[in-house]
Amino acid sequence: PAGRPLFDPVDPAQRHGEEGGDVHGGEVQGDVVRALPFDKRAYVRVITQALREMGFSRAASELVQESGIPENAPAISKLRTRIMAGDWQGAEEVLPTLDVDPAAQRECRFAMKKQKYAELLENGDVPAALDCLQQELAPLGGDPATVHALALQLVTKGPRDGPDQEAQSSSSQAGAGASGSEAAGRHPVLKMVLATLPPAVLLPPNRLETLVTQALQFQMSKCVRYNRVEDWRDLLSDCRAEGPLVPQETCFVLDAHKDEVWFTQFSHDGTRLASASADKTVIVWGIVTGEQPRVQRILAGHSDAITCVAWSRNDRWLVSCAKEKIKLWNPDTGEELREFSHADTDTVASLAWLDNERFVSGSCGKKIHRWRVDSEAAETFGVERVIDLAISADGATLVTISPDRRIRCFDALTMREHASAIEARPAAPPGEN
Repeated sequence: PAGRPLFDPVDPAQRHGEEGGDVHGGEVQGDVVRALPFDKRAYVRVITQALREMGFSRAASELVQESGIPENAPAISKLRTRIMAGDWQGAEEVLPTLDVDPAAQRECRFAMKKQKYAELLENGDVPAALDCLQQELAPLGGDPATVHALALQLVTKGPRDGPDQEAQSSSSQAGAGASGSEAAGRHPVLKMVLATLPPAVLLPPNRLETLVTQALQFQMSKCVRYNRVEDWRDLLSDCRAEGPLVPQETCFVLDAHKDEVWFTQFSHDGTRLASASADKTVIVWGIVTGEQPRVQRILAGHSDAITCVAWSRNDRWLVSCAKEKIKLWNPDTGEELREFSHADTDTVASLAWLDNERFVSGSCGKKIHRWRVDSEAAETFGVERVIDLAISADGATLVTISPDRRIRCFDALTMREHASAIEARPAAPPGEN
């Protein structure tokens, strides 16, 4: 009946008391009863489901009996039985007791009435099918196209004098998305109805497995030293990775280049890797976790060894540099879109993107150039010799390093240097300050 709780568990302490156990300060005859940081009933339900899914049906039943907490609302089994028996009126009576919102209830009722209608047609009871369509289906306000298709079934329904007529009837039923066959039609209806029920009433399948998997993935994401290909699966201890931070195992060897590889960079979405080589090419590799990387594109066009590559922030563009030349590529097609040039003696050492339309290049000729993808002209700023540079995540700050051990920071918009530079010093030997 409406208003009655979906679950009516017996207090475990009371159950122990009934069996003669004494409860003192949270202990039941030596068994510690502690408060959980989440809903205990949900916790027990998840464990019960896991036991049943692993094949421990007797243990699951004993847990339900001892805790007084059923895995799902008791009305669920009643709903299943009535739908599979074709007791549509009885199934409708159960729905309001399962905390299903009104809109979902209408969808469930429409699905059940549609199956009822299809079965009536299948059994040749056309008057009853017409009454179901007019008095039960139409008032529910379902999709007009579906209602029209159901009505078309009624119009085309006739004596089965031959295979052509039977095929026509079967075709019209398929068009409405309803099957007159009890076994074929009722299972999808049951599945659809159960899918509308909230977790408080019916647990999603494999709930404990889902929660444990999420916990393991979270642990791996927080372990900065975890660098193995396989996932952490130890349930008895927290994720940990001992040893050096640098990976110690070779997973794959990428050997498509014909000379030394001088630079690599992953795309921001992690699905591609660009490698720059002394063979004057850039190779774009497709990356799928656990699979050997495959060559997607070979970008050829430079006349010298390539020293650096950089992906735009949205991974739409890729730039590469060789001596004084910079090339802009479409990594999806392999097309060279534009070439940019420093002075003849100004070798480019590094590249970085400010945003998706602008990038900067640092050179050994004591210059930083700021470029746009739609122009070969550049803004030039004089600095000391640049070995490498980087842009902050917000695109606001440019950082450079130089041979004199200085790290300098600039406003990326105005190229004004910040107040002070950082001088890099060798680390002191262990044990010395």
